[in-house]
Amino acid sequence: MQAPLDQAFLHLKSVIPPQVVVEKEHNGYEQLTVLYRGQHGATSPVVRLAFQELPTEWTSTPDSPPDVVWVARDLSPEVRRRFRELGRSFISIRQGEVVIVHPALVIDRIAPKAVTVRTASTIDPFGPGPGRVVLALLNNALTPEPRAWGIRELAAYSGVDRTTTSDVVNTLAAYGLVTRENDPRKRGRGVTVRVQRVTALLDRWSATYDILRNPSITVHAPIGDPRAFLRRLPTILRDRSWALTLQAGASLIAPHASWERIHVYVDVQSHHELADIAIQQGWTTGESGKLTIMRPWYHFDFLRRIRTIDRLPVVDQAQLLIDLWSYPVRGREQAEHLLHQRNQMAPDAQTLPA
Repeated sequence: MQAPLDQAFLHLKSVIPPQVVVEKEHNGYEQLTVLYRGQHGATSPVVRLAFQELPTEWTSTPDSPPDVVWVARDLSPEVRRRFRELGRSFISIRQGEVVIVHPALVIDRIAPKAVTVRTASTIDPFGPGPGRVVLALLNNALTPEPRAWGIRELAAYSGVDRTTTSDVVNTLAAYGLVTRENDPRKRGRGVTVRVQRVTALLDRWSATYDILRNPSITVHAPIGDPRAFLRRLPTILRDRSWALTLQAGASLIAPHASWERIHVYVDVQSHHELADIAIQQGWTTGESGKLTIMRPWYHFDFLRRIRTIDRLPVVDQAQLLIDLWSYPVRGREQAEHLLHQRNQMAPDAQTLPA
């Protein structure tokens, strides 16, 4: 029987797109190089990965940098779901399941030798990796002039491999959330993917995701006036990348509902770093605190999706809407106000799916 790392390597190679090459360095698995092969045969590095066997006796999901791929002979559905939620890369050998979640490479596939037929229903389109495709589609639908994206363009923009992108689109189409229209400008089976209705997509998405998915701590910070405290955050978090969400973020775009709590995403690798921030600032934790700092569940393209509004960083439109959509304190009301304002500002509201 092959060693687990050998089997994992074969599984990874079998699901890598045709234009991508994966190589071992120094005949070992502590360093794998993933290369992209161009039209003329030249290759350029995309990312370096490292296999690490998951201990047989482990009690909690391990913290790890994004270049580590956990390998196990057999992972239960619950463990695989948990790894996806936390954005951990893994290969489950028995199932042939390969999930790579990295800023430069996202793959979520079943190795072809393990499963002969893969249907769209086997993928969660709203998971941390595939969710990048949905975020891209929603943000595109919310722009005044949406781009005509096919699978190739959508995969390139979202950073997700083309096969997984196609699986996500097929699943969303089965849900009735997107359309795939033939595009006469493209050869063969070229299609343009469009969101049918933004609100329907948000309804379905919120059945899988809400703000509690994000690892977080709530602290007693000296807030006083919440709006004044927002202006202090750039100094408090000066050494980190961060962005506002929920009512605090929406208040900078389309103020509507009253608010007193502040929710901030911080670009950290683990829950422990959130606690470090609180300790450094002298904040004590407590559910009645008015400041919640969070590690983004949709973490791996978080930095690209930050916009600056009134000199403060705010999450992009898609993230802000999905955070608000199921938030119990006037979240849906604020989200609908944002959508209404977007329609009012659009040159032709009929072109934007509501």
